[in-house]
Amino acid sequence: MIKKTIIFILTLLFLEAIVYFQESTAAILIIVILLIALSLLSTIKLKVLHQTGFLGQLNITVLPAIYLISIITFLVFIPSSFFLQHIYIVTASILFVFTINCAENVIKDLKNRKSLAANDFLIIISAFLLYSSILGLSLFLIWPIWLIMLLLIIATFILTYEFFWYNQLFEKHIIYTLILTLIISELGWALSLWPTGFISRAIIIFVIFYIFTNLSKHHFNKTLNNKIIRNSIIISLIVVLLVLLTSKWTF
Repeated sequence: MIKKTIIFILTLLFLEAIVYFQESTAAILIIVILLIALSLLSTIKLKVLHQTGFLGQLNITVLPAIYLISIITFLVFIPSSFFLQHIYIVTASILFVFTINCAENVIKDLKNRKSLAANDFLIIISAFLLYSSILGLSLFLIWPIWLIMLLLIIATFILTYEFFWYNQLFEKHIIYTLILTLIISELGWALSLWPTGFISRAIIIFVIFYIFTNLSKHHFNKTLNNKIIRNSIIISLIVVLLVLLTSKWTF
């Protein structure tokens, strides 16, 4: 409990520092990621090292680092409102402690279903925040198309790899990771031509990521049925329709 409280306070302070000292964001981010890696690696016992190996340790530390990068980059796009910024910072800090807790639970039990479901949820959140940040920064910094596609490829590959790794889908996850990475990169190129805001584009990419990973997991676990497919498609169509109807189109 003391360790989680310290992590929460440190995360809160680091995010506050980013708001008030934006010129030092990169240095703050590097320090935080190093602290995460050290705190997680220090909890791994020899038994777990034997079960997962070095790659397993690396995979366990990647999710908290990815989540942290995503909440920091998305912080740039939070309106300059004291209330909104601090609601976001507190919520993100709580979820970060939750992320650390899930990673440690996976370390203790590699087949902990509750922890795996929580990790899926955190990967989904990270995907939305990362896609929003990449597309948002591309608009403000006027990035070329190739750079946008490259960043989408890197983000999608890491997120999808982590998703399949945590769900113990070792035999199939590589080829499906590459397929989804290709789909997202091509979709990012197509959406770059849309005259809409970056959030609208990010939601479309996020929906594709969610459908693909969710249905793939159920397929490999032999739990896929018509109800899951129908619900996934209906929810996704509603979200996309709402995005299209509420977006500001700037022709």
